[in-house]
Amino acid sequence: MLLTYILTALFSAIPTTTSLPTELAAYSAPRLYSCGYLLFIRNQNVHVSLSGTDRCKPVYFNTTSGTYLEAFGYNVYGGCECKFFGTKTSCDENTDSPIFVGPTSAEMYRWLEFEDPKPKWYNCGVH
Repeated sequence: MLLTYILTALFSAIPTTTSLPTELAAYSAPRLYSCGYLLFIRNQNVHVSLSGTDRCKPVYFNTTSGTYLEAFGYNVYGGCECKFFGTKTSCDENTDSPIFVGPTSAEMYRWLEFEDPKPKWYNCGVH
């Protein structure tokens, strides 16, 4: 009985709110969305994710050689539209490029190949 009284007194002294402060609760991080993958070499598991950011991004920049790598193949997920470009200038200017609307394949790791010239830049967005 005494133990129950002591525990009740201790637990009643603990604040009952455990919610986050309003400054943290109001913060929301930007959502990053993966729109698919790009493949670099045929039959190899070397690939990068396509970010759905609605802005031009390089396929991959190799810091060791200081060059932009070309993409060999692609897979665009449902809910995304992507355009692929050979240069940053053509991407920034949004020159004529076909729009690839996902899903491009029902299979997770089924790649479609790019024709020459292979792209080095892309722009994907969620639709």
